[in-house]
Amino acid sequence: MIDAETASEILRGLKEALSGLTVVVAAHRAATLLEADEILVLDQGKVVERGSPEELLKTGGLFAEAHEGQRLQEQLEQS
Repeated sequence: MIDAETASEILRGLKEALSGLTVVVAAHRAATLLEADEILVLDQGKVVERGSPEELLKTGGLFAEAHEGQRLQEQLEQS
């Protein structure tokens, strides 16, 4: 498992290398997807949320809950 900072560096590199291509990323860490154009949130194999990271954070659904919970967990681990 890699930390959030390393994951961000990897994704920045991939974004540059794969510019202009469609890429599908599966992630458990919500912060990994903050620079995505569109996110599909699956629950029990069904799409339950779809939109940009900004839209999903504003609506307060599963993606927003996961992002906030993971953010708080990372803060606790750094303390």
